[in-house]
Amino acid sequence: MEYSGAVPCSQIGHSPAGKRMFGSLGFPELMMIFLVALIVFGPRKLPDIGRTIGKALGEFRRATHDLKSTLEEEVTREEIKQIKPPEPPQSPIVNRD
Repeated sequence: MEYSGAVPCSQIGHSPAGKRMFGSLGFPELMMIFLVALIVFGPRKLPDIGRTIGKALGEFRRATHDLKSTLEEEVTREEIKQIKPPEPPQSPIVNRD
């Protein structure tokens, strides 16, 4: 079996061993990230930054879902075109009376 270079959608973000690329983030890692963000941005800006990141992630997910559904629709249309045989051209009816 040759390697085509294409990666299935289910494998994006995963290493060849099947583990996530960045590993799993546990509670201690999330707390460390939160504390660093709190120190860098301060308690006043942190809620605004979190809200902005949340909105951006929501828009990204929505755009990704729209793109995925559009691609699936196009693939389905192409498959239907390949399955459905073309209709033969009809010859005009000539009355020879």
